[in-house]
Amino acid sequence: MSHILIIEDIEDIGNSLCDFASVAGMPSKYYAEFSRVPVTDLDNASHIILDLNMPGLDGLDVLEELGKYKVKVPIILCSGVSDDVIESAADVLKALGLVYGGKLPKPFTYAQFLTAIETPQIESCLQAKVSIAPEASTLTRSELEQAIEKNWFYSVFQPQIDVNNGSVFGVECLARLAHPSIASCGPDEFIAKLVEFDLIDVFTEKFLIQALRELQATGYPKTKRIAFNIDPSSLCKEFLSKLCELVLESDFPASQICFEITELFEVDLTNEIKSALTKLRIHGIHVSLDDFGTGFSTIHELDQLPFSELKIDRAFVSQITNRTGTLSIVKHTIALAKELNMLVVAEGIETEEQIALLQSMDCQYMQGYYFSKPLEIDALMAFMLELDAKEFKNA
Repeated sequence: MSHILIIEDIEDIGNSLCDFASVAGMPSKYYAEFSRVPVTDLDNASHIILDLNMPGLDGLDVLEELGKYKVKVPIILCSGVSDDVIESAADVLKALGLVYGGKLPKPFTYAQFLTAIETPQIESCLQAKVSIAPEASTLTRSELEQAIEKNWFYSVFQPQIDVNNGSVFGVECLARLAHPSIASCGPDEFIAKLVEFDLIDVFTEKFLIQALRELQATGYPKTKRIAFNIDPSSLCKEFLSKLCELVLESDFPASQICFEITELFEVDLTNEIKSALTKLRIHGIHVSLDDFGTGFSTIHELDQLPFSELKIDRAFVSQITNRTGTLSIVKHTIALAKELNMLVVAEGIETEEQIALLQSMDCQYMQGYYFSKPLEIDALMAFMLELDAKEFKNA
């Protein structure tokens, strides 16, 4: 029969947890030291409640042992340490391939115990921040050249929402590959290969023209933003000048276009790059610093380059509801951007709680699967019409 396994060195607390489990109608087994836990009790546990502060093998040592046993039940961290320490321990737990079941503070109440047991904030090892090398791509240079030539790359558009009025503020233009002889190939794979084979500039130029033509042909409003991702390897004056010319020759005003720059850690911030980005701004094109705060971008880039927009990465957005440190970082990032007269877009929105928190921090523009997945052009226009109808009805 399954049971709650309690590992806690303070006997009174261990007994209290057993009493709470009994009241909740759940069997439990209590051990003051991990070394005394039989393997069979690990195998039959439904949850593990683990104290982080223990003599001998402390909580982190126990987590390493549980990782060796490949335990897959929720592990609830029980401790009186500060939230940031709990959060760091949770990161270690997940990196070991274990399942995080939430936290139980000390002192705790029966209600808190019941919440931890019945509604664990389980984050499986599949979500852990473990560096796993991707499988080597089989895409060849000739296949990519053929895909560019034959227009096998196509556009999808993810709406960016103005949450203050519920309307579409803009779209991020994203590429997909429909190759007749390749069953599935995601953008992370083909973009990396385009960069490797020095085809990224040719691809980006053609993709920009194609996406703008699609949007123009379907009557996309000239008041809403259109964003494109620019790979850091493309940050040279000549190529950015070419993109600027293409924008100025299009049917859309330059002020409608935004170039999102990612992974700036890969490039030196030369005067040429600064000059090229400044030229875009002079002509009215917006420049966005993508992935801000994830290690790919820093305050140094904000200070050195002429950005007009900042994107808060999904890695931060996903944690604002359960990590006080992340919430504080996002709050101050938004305030900094406002102080610098920069527009802020939060990406990776998946819940109403995230929206409410970001709105409370004066973040107006958001993007994510909560609103919509990336859409092909006809579906995008239908989505926008539906939002416009709702806005009119609620006016």
